[in-house]
Amino acid sequence: SGVARAMAARAAQGGLDFVVSVGDNFYPHGLLSAEDANFDESFTRVFKQRELQVPWYVVLGNHDYGDGIQPGDPPPMCPPDSPPWLCSAGPLTQLSSRVAERDPRWQARRARTLTLAGGAGDIFL
Repeated sequence: SGVARAMAARAAQGGLDFVVSVGDNFYPHGLLSAEDANFDESFTRVFKQRELQVPWYVVLGNHDYGDGIQPGDPPPMCPPDSPPWLCSAGPLTQLSSRVAERDPRWQARRARTLTLAGGAGDIFL
């Protein structure tokens, strides 16, 4: 995509340590399972440039939380140890370690502390 090429070109000019993706990673309704082909089609195959092979810290947007799921769509994956109220829209799919196993750049967590510019900051994903 043009966005991926532009990102790679900019990264080649000054280096890139990581990417923060700010939501709505998978249209129209997030991932429906850890094996959803949309992960490869919208992430792995799109952001394939050498310069973009760094960790991606991702924030989930409304579409990643299931906005856009239509009646009749398969139910989102929900890990067996999760409380049922967390699984109504399927955001845990993007947080699944099974997704990260498909592409190790994918870093989706509930919360993270990063040291940036000499100080620590909490980022809630």
